[in-house]
Amino acid sequence: METTGEIRLHKLTPLIRQYQSIKRGVGDAILFFRLGDFYEMFNEDAVAASQLLGLYLTKKSAGAGNSVPLAGVPVHSADSYIARLVKAGRKVAICEQVDAGRGKGLMDRAVIRIVTPGTLVEENLLAPNLDNRLAALAWADDRVGLACVDVSTGDFEVGEWRADSDALKNAFEALSLRELVLPDAPAPAGVEALANAGVPACRRRAAGPDEVIETLNARFGAGVVEASGLRRQPAAILAVGLVLRYLAETKSDHLPLRFPRTLSRAGVMDLDAATVRNLEILAGLSGDAQAGLWPVIDRTRTAMGSRLLRRWLLAPLRAPAGILARQEVVSALVDQPDILDRLREALAGIGDMERILARLARPATARVTDLLMLRSSLESAPLAVTELGRLPETAQQILSLDDFPDPSPIRRILADRLAEAPGAVLGEGKVIKAGVHPELDELRDIVENQRLHLLKFQDTERTRSNIASLKVSYNRIYGYYIEISKSNLDSVPADYIRKQTLVNAERFVTPDLKRFEEKLLAASDRISHIERELFSQLLSDILLQAEPVRKAAELLARADALAALAETARRERFVRPQLTEDDVLEIHEGRHPVVERFCPDGFVPNDTLLTPDRRLAIVTGPNMAGKSTFIRQTAVLTLLAQIGSFVPAKAMRWRPVDRIFTRIGASDDLSRGQSTFFVEMSETAAILRQATRDSLILLDEIGRGTSTYDGLSIAWAVAEHIATSLQAKTLFATHYHELADIAGQQGVHTLTVLVREWEGRVVFLRKVTDGASDRSFGIAVADLAGLPRSVLERARALLTQLESASQTRRPAAPGQEDLFTAPAAPDPHSEWKSRIRQMPLDRMTPIEVVSEIARWQKEIQ
Repeated sequence: METTGEIRLHKLTPLIRQYQSIKRGVGDAILFFRLGDFYEMFNEDAVAASQLLGLYLTKKSAGAGNSVPLAGVPVHSADSYIARLVKAGRKVAICEQVDAGRGKGLMDRAVIRIVTPGTLVEENLLAPNLDNRLAALAWADDRVGLACVDVSTGDFEVGEWRADSDALKNAFEALSLRELVLPDAPAPAGVEALANAGVPACRRRAAGPDEVIETLNARFGAGVVEASGLRRQPAAILAVGLVLRYLAETKSDHLPLRFPRTLSRAGVMDLDAATVRNLEILAGLSGDAQAGLWPVIDRTRTAMGSRLLRRWLLAPLRAPAGILARQEVVSALVDQPDILDRLREALAGIGDMERILARLARPATARVTDLLMLRSSLESAPLAVTELGRLPETAQQILSLDDFPDPSPIRRILADRLAEAPGAVLGEGKVIKAGVHPELDELRDIVENQRLHLLKFQDTERTRSNIASLKVSYNRIYGYYIEISKSNLDSVPADYIRKQTLVNAERFVTPDLKRFEEKLLAASDRISHIERELFSQLLSDILLQAEPVRKAAELLARADALAALAETARRERFVRPQLTEDDVLEIHEGRHPVVERFCPDGFVPNDTLLTPDRRLAIVTGPNMAGKSTFIRQTAVLTLLAQIGSFVPAKAMRWRPVDRIFTRIGASDDLSRGQSTFFVEMSETAAILRQATRDSLILLDEIGRGTSTYDGLSIAWAVAEHIATSLQAKTLFATHYHELADIAGQQGVHTLTVLVREWEGRVVFLRKVTDGASDRSFGIAVADLAGLPRSVLERARALLTQLESASQTRRPAAPGQEDLFTAPAAPDPHSEWKSRIRQMPLDRMTPIEVVSEIARWQKEIQ
C-alpha cells in the first residue's frame, strides 16, 4: 500500500485530497476523520493507531488504482480509544462533518479540537480527583517564567524566578504536570533538567511581550496587565504567551479562564519531589495508590474537595494564623458530629461544578447530564451552607459564608428552560422544557402522536381494502410502508404503489403515507435544529453566570476538605495539635497513619522530642526494627499538623517548620548515568544547602554505597555539620553505631529501637527509647527472610572470624589529632562464645547437643 505522499495530488480521490489538506494542519496529532458513523484514520496515522489500539489495518482506494492504509473506530465508542491514545502520549485531532456542502458533493469537514494530555475537559478522560495541568517555561536573560493552566477548572497561575533557583525547581515539581510547552530556543543550564522532566513536551515559537499583553487585555479587560504587575516580569509574560498560543492551536482558547494569579509559594512549605516520594504523601513507594497518606485521609464527598485536599498536602502552611484557622473549623465539626454528618450528606449531592463549567463552554463536550448535575448541585449547595451556618461564628467567618454567592439566577434559568426529566440525547426534542418555544411544542406533538396517527391510518386502510392483516411498519432503508401478504394481493387498492417484493408479502406506499413521512421527517429535523439552538443559548446564558458558580465551588470544596479532616479525626482517634512559639517538636504516643491502617497486629506508638538541647537524634537499631517508620512518622505528623489537620497521637506540641527534607532509601538514576551513591550525595548536598534552623530533616542510612570508612566518615561529618552549623531539627537513622559517640556534642542525643533475643531468635518490640544499639542483627533478619540454613550457618562462621580479626576504629572526637583511635584488644574467647550463642537449642535433640559437645572436645584435644 502506498501513502498519499507517494501518490501525485491530481490522482487522489476528492475525499483523500480533503483528508490530506486537513492533516497538514494538525502536525503530529492522529487525525480522527469523520465518515458517517466512524472516525477513519489513513496512512501513518492508521498504522500507528492499529499498533496502539489493536485495530484491524485494512486499505482504502486513494485513486488511480492506488490504496492507502486505513483503520477506524465507531463514533459512539471513540472516547475510550481517544483516552488510550492520550494515555500513550499521543495527540488526537477530531475532524467532524460540519455541512452537507453543495448538492451531493463532498461534505465539508473541519477540526473542532485537538485532544492533548494537558487540554482535557471530558469527564471520562480525566481522573476526577487529580488536577490536569498544562504548563509553559520561558526564559529572558537570567530569569525563567512558569505559567500553568488547568483548562478543566479555569485556574491560571504564573510566576518568575532566577534560572538557578531551587524555588523554581520546587514550584515546577509541585505542579504534577500532564503536558509542557517550551520555546524553540536552547534552555539555560538551570532549566535543562526541568525541560527533560519526563512530561510530554512540545516546542513552539514564543510571541513577543507586547503581543501577549495585547491578548491578555483583549481577553480579560484593558489595563488588567498593568494593574497586576505582570508587565514587570518579562519571562512570565512569555510563558503566558506560550500557554495561550498552545490553547488556540488545540481549539481550547475559548474555554473560561481566570486572569493568571501569582504562582507563589510564600506562606507555604516547599516539598521537593524526593520528600513527597519518601514520605509516601500521594502513594506508597511501590506505587500502590492506596498506600499513601492522601488516600488514608481523603474522606471528601466531592471531586473538588479531593483535589483541594491533595493540593494542601503538597503545600503545607507555615504561618500559624492559617493553620489555626483550619484547625478551628475542623475542631468545630468534630465537636458537633450531627452537623458534620448532615454537611457530608449534603456535599455528596454536589457534582464537580468547576469542571462542568469547562465542559459547558465547549459545545462538542457539553452534555445534558452536565446540566442535570449542575442543577442538582445548585439545589444541594444551600443545604450544605445551612449546615455550615450552624457552626460557631468564628468558623463561619473563616469559611467566608457571608461571601457565598446567590445561585438563584442559574437555578431559575435551569428551572425555566431545562425539562424536568430530559432525554440524554440532544436533538430528539426531550431536553428543552415545554412552553419555552411554541413551534418546538407543536412539532413535538406531531412526532409524539405519530404512533396514534399510524394506528388510525392502518385502521382506515384495513377497512378500505377489506384486508384484516394489513399492517403499517417502518425501517431505515424504505421508511414507512404498508405490508400485505401475497394471498391478499387481489384486494390491493389501485392507488397503492409497490415498493418492495418479499417471499410471502409485498410492500406498498400511498400518497397520504408519503406526505405523512415527509412531514414527520421535516418535523424531526426541525426539532433537532431548534433544540440545538435553544441548548446553545442555554449554555451561553449559564456561562454568563459562571463566576458565582466558581466562587460557590471554591467555598464548597474548602468546606469538603475540612469536613474530610474532621471525619478522619473522628474515625481514627486523631487529636488537635497545639501550636507554640517555643522551639519544640513534641509528640506523645504518635502513630503513623498509613502503617497503622495496614498493621494487622496493632501499631506501637512512640514519642518524639526535639528541643534546642535535643535538636539532632541519632537513631540506631537493627534492620526491620522500625527506625524508618519512626522518623517518617514524625515528619508525616508535622505535615498533617501544618495543613490544619488533627494528628494520630495522644498529644502534639510544635512550632511550624519551614521545610521538611528527606534522604531516605536508595535509588539509581540510570537515565542520567548516576549511581545510588551519587544520587544520595546530591540529595544530601541539596539539603545542607537549603535547610535552616527552622527545618525538619530526616536522614536514613547516609553513607551507603561506598567503603565502610568512607561512608562512616561522610555520615559523621554530615551529622556534625547539622548539629553545629545548621542546628535544624533532625532525625538521623543509621547502622553506623559509631555515630552514637557524637552524642557528647551539644544538642545531639541518641535513640534506639528496642529488640529482645528469645530462644535464639530476635523479637522486634518497635519501641523507641533513649540510648544506642551496638548490634544490627543482620543474620537474624536474614533468617526471618528465609535464607537457606547452610547460607546462614556460613554467615555466622564468617561473622565470628571477622569479629575476631577486626580492629575497632572510631572517628576521633573534635580536638583529637588522630583520625582513628587505637585498635581494641581481641577477645580470645569470642569464637567459642559466638558458637555457643548461635546453637539452635530449640531445634536440637539432647543427643544432637551431646554429639556437638563431643565434636568440640576433639577439636581442643
